[in-house]
Formats: sequence, structure tokens, C-alpha cells
Amino acid sequence: MNTKHIEKIDRDVCKDIRTELQSELASVGDRLGLSLRMGGCRYSNDSATFKLEVELLSESGRPVSKEEKYLNDNYERLEIPKAWLGAKLKDPKDGKLYYLRGYKVRSPKRPFLIEDVRTGTTYVTTKLGVKKLFLYQV
Repeated sequence: MNTKHIEKIDRDVCKDIRTELQSELASVGDRLGLSLRMGGCRYSNDSATFKLEVELLSESGRPVSKEEKYLNDNYERLEIPKAWLGAKLKDPKDGKLYYLRGYKVRSPKRPFLIEDVRTGTTYVTTKLGVKKLFLYQV
């Protein structure tokens, strides 16, 4: 980060501040057992406001998203067996492994979130898509 006196806050200064804060937040988050991340930033010539996102961690050490929390709290209403939560699913077409990661309430067509085990990429699917994957549960 530029250690000179800052006379005006601009995009580059905000990027530098974000970089410095991210490293500090990582150590604080580890100490508290939370996930701490920098969100969006608004700035003017003389001030900047950063959004701080704080999330609890699951047993696996991952942040618990609101979609994952909703799925864990409402799996019975969604007609999903509890055994499917956090289980590995195998796609019968290509053999890829997925985790069931959440349910998006505001997405009626494809509300279920699945995550590729190898890459960590998240995809959306239908209830039928999840059921097809769970026929091949690992």
C-alpha cells in the first residue's frame, strides 16, 4: 500500500485499503472462528464505506450461506431426505461428483444449488435434477 499521505480517496486507494484489510480480516476470522469478507465499497473524495460480511462456519470449515441454512432448516418441507444434506452425488452421465449446497427461495425454476466437488463451481438445478443425482449417491 502507498504509505504516503493520501490527499484524495479514489478507486486505486480503495483497492489498496481492501488488500490490506483482507489480510487482517483473515487472521481475525481464524481467531474468532468466523468467515469475514469485504463486500462492496462506496467512496467519495474524502470518505469510503466498505461492507463487511460475517458468516458462521459449518463443521467442514466452510461459510454457511443463507441458501444452505434455508435448506438445512426446511429439508422436510422441500421433501428432501436429511441424508442428502452434505452427501456426495454422482452424475450418471459423466461421473462428476457434486454436493447439495442450498436452496434459493426466489428462484422457482431451478432453486437447488449443487457444487462440483473437484472445482468448487456452483450450479443451479431443479428438484428432479437433484433426485436424479441422488439415485447415484456415493
